Amino acid sequence: MSVMTSRTITPTAPRRRPAGTRWEDEASCRAAGVNNSVFFTDTVRAHAAAKRLCRSCPVLTTCLKTAERDEAGTKDVFWLVGGLTDGQRLALRYARLLGQHPNLKQARTLLGPRWRSEIARMRTAAATPTEMVQQLRAKGALVNEATVRLAVWWSGGTGGLLSRRRPGDRRTEWQRIQDDHRDLVLALRAAGASHLDVAAYFGVAFRQANLAVTAIEKAATAA
Repeated sequence: MSVMTSRTITPTAPRRRPAGTRWEDEASCRAAGVNNSVFFTDTVRAHAAAKRLCRSCPVLTTCLKTAERDEAGTKDVFWLVGGLTDGQRLALRYARLLGQHPNLKQARTLLGPRWRSEIARMRTAAATPTEMVQQLRAKGALVNEATVRLAVWWSGGTGGLLSRRRPGDRRTEWQRIQDDHRDLVLALRAAGASHLDVAAYFGVAFRQANLAVTAIEKAATAA
């Protein structure tokens, strides 16, 4: 797995948890007495509020790891847990199935002072995770796409895979997925992804993913 160079990051030693305590007791949401409804609704405002709380949580990575473990082997993935929406956690699951393994500690580091402004700048420029990886590596951060995408999700971004449409490109999103990401869609479907999962993976509306998957599979069958 890719790692960041020691020149650009100094790992923080893990803090020992007092005997008899659980990781949940250190969660920011519990310490602040936050109403859990912000995690169990689908409104943009609630998600934004929950993600702001998660970003500063000392047990964010543990929370996400626990959610992934509990949800393994099931499609019953709901609500915002571990700083990610249900769709983002499913997208992360399929990234792992395709061999794209995120480094949670690196992703957390990208939220820190050293990289926060870089991530914000690239989000403003609508850079894709692939483009972000290239720019971050040029600055000495040896990260992979799954790690960067996780950091973008945690920071409140969509982490969508489609690049900004070039001048003169009149294709719809589903046509761009069909033309530019055919093999990825087929790999996702082979891994068991539904049309809804494909939508979550690309960060697009279900209708766009549905049209793309249908067209790609129809062409593959015809071939």
